[in-house]
Parts: sequence; structure tokens; C-alpha cells
Amino acid sequence: PPPPAPLPPPLPRDDDIAIVNDYVPRVASGVRDGPRTMLDPLTGNEVPIDQMTEHMRIQLLDPRWREEQRKMAARRGDDDRADAQGGEEIAASLASFSKHRSDIFGSTEDEEAALLEMKRKTAPAAAPPIVWDGHGGSINRVQARVLDILNEQGEGQGGTGAPTVPGYAAPLAGAPPGMHVPVPGMAAPPP
Repeated sequence: PPPPAPLPPPLPRDDDIAIVNDYVPRVASGVRDGPRTMLDPLTGNEVPIDQMTEHMRIQLLDPRWREEQRKMAARRGDDDRADAQGGEEIAASLASFSKHRSDIFGSTEDEEAALLEMKRKTAPAAAPPIVWDGHGGSINRVQARVLDILNEQGEGQGGTGAPTVPGYAAPLAGAPPGMHVPVPGMAAPPP
């Protein structure tokens, strides 16, 4: 038979236990005991832990390459007029150039606005569109308006004044208003 298992240690007595009523675990309180920064081994500066990998990567770059980059940035800063003056000199130069070369740059906003205003003044007032409401009682009135407009257009163009509606022949003599005969060879319009 196997040896008997050892007995668990005896429970402490009630008078040895200190009861804490307002205990808050450290994990739940959000208190972090760990350090938040590290010392950089190369420079001795304190660096936040979450930025340490990027800091070390930059520190371990070739020192000659870093020096070249600094020199190039300094040269660019001296020569770059757009950065030094906010691009004002370049914008002024382009504006004066665009005044002389409208074939390249197009017209200015003022010229475009003036052209649109002239078109509005010279264009005749557009008549409201003719819309049929789908009701059978208004079809004759709508067709009569369309024929009137077509007659006016034909007279203005030196035509005979007879309406020309694609797919329709001239109205029949004595036919009720709106009744037309389809032109042979053309698809009949929908009823």
C-alpha cells in the first residue's frame, strides 16, 4: 500500500488574522510600479520605453550617413525659396507669367464670370418645358402646344410653317385635334 498523503497545514487561528475592509488590489487600481523610461546606453539620456526601439535604431545608424543628411538638409534650407518665403515669390512669378500666356493657363476667374454674364444677357429666356402629366384629358392641350412651338420655329427658319414632328405626318383634314397618321417606314409612336 502507498504511504498516506501528508496532511495540509493547520488553518490559522481567528485571532491571528488581520481583516482589511477597504482593500484594493494593485492591478485593479491602475498603479504601475515598473519604470516608464530607460537610460540610453550610448548617450545616457532618459528615453520612454515605448520609443526605445526607434531611438536605438536612429542611434545605431552610420554616423557619416547622418552627417551627410544634416548637411543636405542645411543646403536645401538655404536654396529652397518656397520654404523660406512661403512660396510668395513663386506665386507672384506664376501670376505674372499667366497674364501674358493665357493660351497655357486659360482665363482668369474674372474673365470667366464676365463671359457667363454676357451669355446670360444675350441668351433668350428659355420657355418652360412642356410636360405631359399622363392624364388622358390633357393630351390634346400638350400636343397643341408642341405643334405651336414647332410652327413658330418653322416660320422663323423660313420654312413652310407646317409642323414637322418625327414619326408623324401632317394632321388629317377634319380629324379631331391630336390625331395624326404615322409616316410609312417609321416606327409608330407609342399610343
